[in-house]
Amino acid sequence: MHGLCTAFLIYKAKNYEFANYHLQHNTQLLLCSMSWLKGKGDTSSMDTIKYWMQRLSPLFSTKQNILFAACNRIGQERSSTFAGGSCVAIISKQHIKLLGYLESNVTDILLTE
Repeated sequence: MHGLCTAFLIYKAKNYEFANYHLQHNTQLLLCSMSWLKGKGDTSSMDTIKYWMQRLSPLFSTKQNILFAACNRIGQERSSTFAGGSCVAIISKQHIKLLGYLESNVTDILLTE
């Protein structure tokens, strides 16, 4: 199942609608294309990844593993700075295993096993 970055915004996605939808439909693969902006207090891409994982917290009650892959923009466009944080993680019951991620200053392809 594919998701967009606006599915993670608190004011647009109340009550964890995105995560609950995937929990109810037994999604096993989440691919998310992102254009997530760097927050004022963010010091690394890990701040962004932690936020995404918090918004996916309803999935922690699943009985199966869910593979989450996010591809986020980096760099600047006009006055906007993108957060980076492209990552791959496995979400399972009360557990997140981050398989790999890229910082906001890295242009690369992320390979994980």
